[in-house]
Amino acid sequence: AGGLHTDLEVKFPILDSAGAIVGVGAIATDITERKRAEESLAAATRELRASEQKFRTLVSNLPCAIYRSVFDGEWEDVFMSEAMEEITGYPATDFIANRVRSFMSIVHPDDRAMHDENVEAALTEGRPFELEYRVIHADGSIRWIYDKGRWVFGDDGEPSCFDGAIFDITDRKTAEQQIEHLAYHDKLTDLPNRALFIDRLRQAAAHATRHNQLLALHLLDLDNFKEVNDTLGHHVGDELLKGVGQRLSTMLRSTDTVAHLGGDEFAVVQTELKDATESTVVAERAMNALTDPFEIDGSRIHTAATLGVAIFPNDGSDAQELLKKADLALYAGKAKGRNTYQFFDQEMSVKLQTRKKIEADLRDALARGTDFVLHYQPLVSLETGGIIGVEALIRWLHPGQGTISPIDFIPVAETTGLIHSLGAWVLRTACNQAGEWHRAGWPVSVAINASAVQIHGGDFVSLVKQALESAQIEPRFLEVEITETVYLRTRDRVVGDTLRHLHELGVTLAVDDFGTGYGSLTYLRGFPISKVKIDRSFVQGIGKIPDDEAIVRAVVGLGRGLNVRTVAEGVETEEQLDFLKAEECDEAQGYYWSWPVEPEELTRLLKAQA
Repeated sequence: AGGLHTDLEVKFPILDSAGAIVGVGAIATDITERKRAEESLAAATRELRASEQKFRTLVSNLPCAIYRSVFDGEWEDVFMSEAMEEITGYPATDFIANRVRSFMSIVHPDDRAMHDENVEAALTEGRPFELEYRVIHADGSIRWIYDKGRWVFGDDGEPSCFDGAIFDITDRKTAEQQIEHLAYHDKLTDLPNRALFIDRLRQAAAHATRHNQLLALHLLDLDNFKEVNDTLGHHVGDELLKGVGQRLSTMLRSTDTVAHLGGDEFAVVQTELKDATESTVVAERAMNALTDPFEIDGSRIHTAATLGVAIFPNDGSDAQELLKKADLALYAGKAKGRNTYQFFDQEMSVKLQTRKKIEADLRDALARGTDFVLHYQPLVSLETGGIIGVEALIRWLHPGQGTISPIDFIPVAETTGLIHSLGAWVLRTACNQAGEWHRAGWPVSVAINASAVQIHGGDFVSLVKQALESAQIEPRFLEVEITETVYLRTRDRVVGDTLRHLHELGVTLAVDDFGTGYGSLTYLRGFPISKVKIDRSFVQGIGKIPDDEAIVRAVVGLGRGLNVRTVAEGVETEEQLDFLKAEECDEAQGYYWSWPVEPEELTRLLKAQA
């Protein structure tokens, strides 16, 4: 009646007084509490199973694999979620109790020690464990994982197990590696770029120091790369750089590094040298690697290189100093004629300090604008004997050193780019002075020297136009003298276009120091040159060296045949003058008539012949 739960335990007969059975009796036990306990247990079991299912559903949807491991001398996995198969390619059940394999067996061999050290450090320092490392997938590929876990401690305070989660970060790592590769490798050649090269140079220097070894830094510059770009196009130039990079890479040992520093400049670090002379092996290999022509888009391209070599620690104690020394050696190699290699020596360092001082002083002088003057040397007609023009020659009046010759500062101005500012000043000043003489009644021409850097600058024609307009003189009274080396580069599009535009403008073009370079006489036939200036070294040989006389005679005759005027430089004696007149040379200049003089003295000379 009360809703009790009973259980029939004992049954017995009921007898009357006569001993006859009149019924059956029973003793009942109350089991209500037990029943309630059983129902509660069943409900809890159902709830636990539902919770477990929710947990499994949750775990299966996580972007990671969950695991629990114990460590008793070696790792044993006691739980691992199914996501482990997606990450590793192996079923999670393979790892449980090391049934088929342990998880540590698929950790990359190079990362196992790092893994154990970090897990132990997490235990010792009482912190969570976090580590990125590699595992070997079932298909043999390498996967990157991020493993984060913690130690679980028992009631006795001892570590009982290790719980963690593993994320597959292969895509992120691949992207990071690609970004890092792009940041530290040249896009064109895929070789290490300057940043990575300097880092490797520093590491190599540190290694050499620890092991008492030497290393060699080779800087390599292609000798004719610009001509390839200008004549065949930048696409062919790019392919040439790729080819050079590949050839240099194949000639090196695994411990060496080749890099593309930009443009046509490459660098090689040669390590583990016992003697500095061993560096000649790589230098010669590099030059020999470029001996065979490159076949690019149907063209056979021949190239060569100049190398500058510096030795660590003999020539420099750090990467930057070593680079500077190798660059100086490279510059010296180019000055020797290219297609060679040159070792750094201490004399180059002295020259470097001198060059730096000249550069700094030159910048200060250009900023002041008052330290430079032009002197003018008369240009004489050998037919009339009169002054028909002048050559403007710059002088630097250094406040502390006095007059400095152009021979000492013009090369520095060219290599630093300061020649543009300096050349523009010379052009304006010379044209303005010519304008003053014209207005005074002396219509002489004025000649200026233009370097290859100026001609190739791209804006030289505009500067000439502005100077002529400002000075109010006609273009035919301006003569631009270029060296034979510049003249030979007329096939260079920028150089050729610049000289053609100057000719079209009406400016006179002259080739200076003719005969001292490697010029082809056929160029005179195909390009608008109005004058050739016979170098003073040949003029000085008149009356002394028959070969020099023959050269002067040949150049004058060539000029006459091609209708190009000839000018003899450095005339100093009556004998030289008589020879030139007899050969019908057109013009001359030299100390026979006058040194280069200030404008006032040249004005006096003009007045004297009026």
